[in-house]
Amino acid sequence: MNDFSKEEKNIPDFYKSLRLPFGASSELVKKQYKKLAKIFHPDNQATGSGENFIQIYYAYKVLINEKKRKIYDEYYLKKFSFLYKVNKSLNQTKILLNEKRIVFPNSISTLAKHGLLRVGLRTKDRKKYSGINHDVEILIDKKEIYRGIIAKIPLTVRILCPECLGSDIYCESCNGKGNYKGTRTLILELEPEMIAHGKVFELELGRLRPDKFVHFKKKILKVKLEIITE
Repeated sequence: MNDFSKEEKNIPDFYKSLRLPFGASSELVKKQYKKLAKIFHPDNQATGSGENFIQIYYAYKVLINEKKRKIYDEYYLKKFSFLYKVNKSLNQTKILLNEKRIVFPNSISTLAKHGLLRVGLRTKDRKKYSGINHDVEILIDKKEIYRGIIAKIPLTVRILCPECLGSDIYCESCNGKGNYKGTRTLILELEPEMIAHGKVFELELGRLRPDKFVHFKKKILKVKLEIITE
């Protein structure tokens, strides 16, 4: 697995092996590996599987190693490019969720409804009162679980000025600000086995930067899944 270029066509989907989305945090990789290792360990007479255990073990060893993961991710994106583009030919069985299914519980309108926009109230205080510790909620119909879903999540970003690279206060392109405020869409694809009510994914946005000029406002994006019955 050290030279992915020789076997690019045969690159295994380690994220799928651990039932995680691309960009999952290292902490989440550890947590998920421990969970699955207990299930598939050969000593577990009920659910043990030597083949599955080896599969998740190798997936863990690559994704937990920063250097190996960086190399793996480069080739992974070449093969599984649907994480950034909805490729209908590859994902025709999955459901592309309506934008109304993507909810930001910490948005100004939501906080206002709960009376949490009072002066002097800090972000951590708002989270304490609301009990909300995630950034995005994805609402999934119960009938959609078995097909898997694709969610398009709009995120606020800072875009480094390509003309001056943020180093010229007289730059006419950015008026000396060095960067622009903009948005980028994160396309998250989840397999059926990844979906569970209340499950929270922690995504390292630094791994999901589309190019060197784009910087996300947050380092970790917490995405919670909500299963709806109506």
